[in-house]
Amino acid sequence: MLKKPIVRESLSIAAVTLVLALIIAFARGLTSCADLKSVLFVLGDSFFLAGVAMGTIGAFNLLVGTGSFDALGYSLRKLGGKRKEDTEEVPEGFGAYREAQEKKRSERTKHPAVAFVGLGFLLFGMALSLIYMAMK
Repeated sequence: MLKKPIVRESLSIAAVTLVLALIIAFARGLTSCADLKSVLFVLGDSFFLAGVAMGTIGAFNLLVGTGSFDALGYSLRKLGGKRKEDTEEVPEGFGAYREAQEKKRSERTKHPAVAFVGLGFLLFGMALSLIYMAMK
C-alpha cells in the first residue's frame, strides 16, 4: 500500500506538469488546430516537452541527493569565502565537509516522484506522437 503523502505529492506534481503541458499546447496554437492530426501533433509535443522538463528537474534532484555535487559545493564555498548570511563554518578538509553534507542529506526528504511523473508525461507524449505518425 502506498503512503498517502507520496500519492498526494505525485498528484500535485502531475497537476503542475499538466498545467505546464497545457501552457505549451496553447502557446503552440492548440486552439487553431483544424483536424485531429494537428491536435495530436501539438499535444504530443506539449506533453513530451513538459515531461522532459520535469524529468530533468527530478533527475537533477536525485543526483544532488546522492552527493554527486559535494566536491563542487566544497570548492565554491572555499573559493567564495564566507558570506554574511552564512551562519555555518566550512569544515576544514573535504572529508569533514562531505560528512557534514551526509548528515544534512539524511535529514532532508527525497522527492523521486518528480522524475517518475516527468517520465510518465514523456512517455504519454511519445505515445501521442506515435499515434500522430500512424495517421494518414
